[in-house]
Amino acid sequence: MKPSPLIQPTVEALCDCFQSHDEGMSAAVDLAVLVALADGRIDRAEMIAIAASLEVIAGTQLSVPVVRHLVRESREKIESVGAEARARAIGEALAAHGCIDEGLRLALVIALASEGLCPAEREQIDIVAKAAGASMARVEALRREVEAAEGA
Repeated sequence: MKPSPLIQPTVEALCDCFQSHDEGMSAAVDLAVLVALADGRIDRAEMIAIAASLEVIAGTQLSVPVVRHLVRESREKIESVGAEARARAIGEALAAHGCIDEGLRLALVIALASEGLCPAEREQIDIVAKAAGASMARVEALRREVEAAEGA
């Protein structure tokens, strides 16, 4: 199972928007984990997509234990503040750094990594989008764009 070819350019574009690499990395990782975890579990395809995202951020291949550690840290952060609060904070950060489309595109790539976009994933993406000031029409346009690129 190969990760989406959209992951690398999407994550690179997202991280380029943040002045601090750490801040961009945190937002990207938490966004990916938040969406993947929306339905209560992170499946194999989602973990592969998250791992590919982390490798783009790190600029190197990561071992499975390192990926699991980073996902666990992100999951603990999300659970400590609550998924909705973290989703809003990520949306606000995306807006503040001018990378709303890049963030929503990453969220959609992760959500579509397995079994399509489920209602729980869509709800998290909508919370991020609303906090970022993106319209639902924009989210739909990005979803169609990602689905078309994935099908190419």
